[in-house]
Amino acid sequence: MNPSSNLTGPWWTNNDAVNPEAEHPPLEAFFRVEFSGSGPARLHVAAQNFYQCWLNGRWLGFGPARAPHGRLTVDEWELPAEWCGEQNTLAVQVFWEGIFVFDHVRGTPGLWLAVEREGAAVPVDLLVTTLTGRSATHRSSNQRGWVEEIDDRERAAGWPGGMWSAPDWSRPVLREKDPAVVLESRDIAPCAIRVRQAQAVTFAGAADLESGTPHRQFYYASRPLYGEPETSPSRQLQAEALLPSAALDQNLSALTASGDGIAVLGVDPSGKDRTLEWDFGQETSGLLELEVEAPAGTVIDIGWSEGVWQDALMGVWARSPHPGGAAAPHEFCDARQAVRYTCSGRGIERYTTLYIAAFRHLRMTFRCPHGRAGEIKLHRVQARTIGYPLKREGAFVCGDENLNRIYQAALATMENSICDAFMDCPGRERGAYLNDSYWAAVGFQAVTSDTAIERRFLRQFIETQTQMPYGGFVVGLYPSDFARWQGGPQKPWLGHMLFWLIQAERYLRLHGDAALMQIWRPAVAKAIEVLGRSRSAE
Repeated sequence: MNPSSNLTGPWWTNNDAVNPEAEHPPLEAFFRVEFSGSGPARLHVAAQNFYQCWLNGRWLGFGPARAPHGRLTVDEWELPAEWCGEQNTLAVQVFWEGIFVFDHVRGTPGLWLAVEREGAAVPVDLLVTTLTGRSATHRSSNQRGWVEEIDDRERAAGWPGGMWSAPDWSRPVLREKDPAVVLESRDIAPCAIRVRQAQAVTFAGAADLESGTPHRQFYYASRPLYGEPETSPSRQLQAEALLPSAALDQNLSALTASGDGIAVLGVDPSGKDRTLEWDFGQETSGLLELEVEAPAGTVIDIGWSEGVWQDALMGVWARSPHPGGAAAPHEFCDARQAVRYTCSGRGIERYTTLYIAAFRHLRMTFRCPHGRAGEIKLHRVQARTIGYPLKREGAFVCGDENLNRIYQAALATMENSICDAFMDCPGRERGAYLNDSYWAAVGFQAVTSDTAIERRFLRQFIETQTQMPYGGFVVGLYPSDFARWQGGPQKPWLGHMLFWLIQAERYLRLHGDAALMQIWRPAVAKAIEVLGRSRSAE
C-alpha cells in the first residue's frame, strides 16, 4: 500500500479559519484508534502539526517532518508483534502551538492514518476529541526583543483520569480526499531517539511565593499572549524565593542515571511548595517525560535552561534598559520557557511535553492544594533526545586540546540542531533558516556523506518561489508564516536568498544531483531576474 498515492484512510481536521493576525490559544486533539488482530503491523500516519503516538500504552514516536504548505509527510511506524494483542488501542495526540513562527505552522490539528498487516489494510475504529479545554502546550515563553509573550498555563487544568479519559469523544469526518492536502512519503530517515536522565540533583528545597527575594520565575502573572514591550507580562514577573527545606526526602538518587526506584518528596513543615533542580550534564534536546503520583490538583511547573539559573538577576532582567526590552547576554541563564501539568490524583500519571525543549538544567516546583501539603512520589524524570541520525564517517583529533574541545562542541551543536531540517537552534524557534543552514551543511558534509536532508532542505526552499507575491524571491525561513503573523506578507530577504544560491551551488557541484538541478535552474533564473530589478546605480 502506498499511502502517498491516495487519501483513503480516516481524515479529521478542524475547518475553522485561522487568522494569522489574531491571537490564538494553542489547540490540541486526541485520537483514539481501535483495531483487531495480533501479530506485527505497520502504521502510516500524517498529522497536521506536531503529533505523538502510543500503542497500548507504549510510546511509539513523534512527527512530522516539516513539509511545504499544503503537504504532509507520511511517517511509517513498525508495530511489533509483542506490542499487539487481539484488541489494540492506538492513541495519537496532535497539537498546534498557536504561533506562526515555529517549525510546524499548518494550522489547526488534523490527522490521516492507515494500519496494514501483511500488505492489507486493517479496519480501524476512530474517535476524536475536538477541543480538550486543557490548553495544549501549557507553554510560557519570553523572548525580549521579539513580539512573543505566551503564558497558556492558566487554563492547564487537565482531564480527570488522564489524557485518554476525555469526557466527550466524537466520530471524525471521513473523507476520501482533502483538497487542501497532498501526502508525500518521508524522504529522510526518522529521528534517532535516545533516553537520557539527569547526572545529578543539584537542589532539593522549598519555594516561598511571599518572600521579597526574587528568582527567575517560570511564568508570568498577566496577559496578553503577545504584548508590546511596555505591557509585556515579563514586566510583572512574580517574586519567589528558593529556600532550604526540613522535609524528609527519600531516595532522590533515583532521579539520576545512576539511581533506581521511586523518589519521595516529603512535606515541607512550613507548608511551602517543593522545588527540585537537575543537571543533565550536557545539552539535551528532546521531549521531557514525567511519571508522578501526587494529590489531586497538584500543579507542577517545569522550567528549563541551558545555563545555571542566576536568581539574583531576575529583578534586573525585568527592568532591562536595553532597546526593545532586550536582555543582556549575562542574563540569559533563565527558564525562559516552561510548562505546567496539573495532577488528577488517580495513581501514577505519565506526562510528555508536546514540543521539543533544549536545556542542560531542569527545575520543577510542586504546588499542592489545601495548604500546599502533600507527599509527592516521582517514578521517572527523563528526556527522549531527538535528532537526525547522524552517521559519523569523519573525525578530527589533534595535539591541541582546545581545538579538540571546539570540535566536540561543534559536533554536539550540530547533533542538537538538526532534526528534520537544518535549524537555527535546538530549542524555541527550531526554524529552517537560510544562511544558518549554509554553515550547518558545510559541517554536516565534513562528518557524513548523507545528502538526503540537504537535498530535501534545498528543494523545499526552491518551492517557496511559488508561494511568494514577489515573483522570484526565495523566503529566508520556511515553512513559516512569521511575517504574516506580524501582520504582513512574507518578506523577501535578499541576504538569505543569496545564501540559498551559494548553498545550492555548493551542493550540486559536490554531488551532481541531476533531478534537483532540473528544478534549480529555472528557480535561479527567476531569482536573478528579480535581483536585476533591484539593481542600484552603484
